[in-house]
Amino acid sequence: MGFRSLLKETAKSLLGRGEPSSPRAGGPAPVSAPQRPAPAAPPAAARPAAPAAPAAPAAAAAAPEAAPAAPVRPAATPAAPPSTPARPAPARRSGASVALPDGPDADGYLAIAPADRVSQGKSGTFPLPAGASGTGIVAIFRHEGRLYCIDNACTHEDGPVGEGEINGCRVMCPYHDWEFDFTTGACTNDPERPLATYSVREHDGFLWVGPRLTEGTLSRGGEHNDGMETIVR
Repeated sequence: MGFRSLLKETAKSLLGRGEPSSPRAGGPAPVSAPQRPAPAAPPAAARPAAPAAPAAPAAAAAAPEAAPAAPVRPAATPAAPPSTPARPAPARRSGASVALPDGPDADGYLAIAPADRVSQGKSGTFPLPAGASGTGIVAIFRHEGRLYCIDNACTHEDGPVGEGEINGCRVMCPYHDWEFDFTTGACTNDPERPLATYSVREHDGFLWVGPRLTEGTLSRGGEHNDGMETIVR
């Protein structure tokens, strides 16, 4: 094969169009075609850097500051309820607030109250002292310069006779208007219903009660002088 044919075969080999022909034995070695340098690969386009992850907020690194604790207020002391004004003590009719003479006087009378507890035209009620000739409460009247003492329990329905209205020497029970003569104990509504009477005197600034003078009745009930009805016990 001539040199020109060898070149064609080599060119075909390089261009991939066929296989080069084997050299004939004893023929000259084929001349290698100079290798063309491989085309340089185009530089890779620089890829944009991936965006950096946003920085974690400072709160991720450090916990947010806790809200300041509310100041502890001392527990309020409940206001004391307004005090109820003290009621005036009821007037005492007995002599318990005043030291009374201990024991009877020379005639056996027992001190029952200071003398100024019963003024002219008025009355006062007092418990009989221990040792007196009776029990319960009596009413003492001062009328025209003299003292009188009767049982305080009305013979109608045990009303407080000594707290009733005084008219002359008579007193009207405040419950049902039964009337009594406090100088004798007689009942003007029912002569069978008298009150017991007691001797009484004044000396050394005290009132003294003595023996019972007349007996009263234990009966109770009867008609009301105020128009009401009652049941006889």
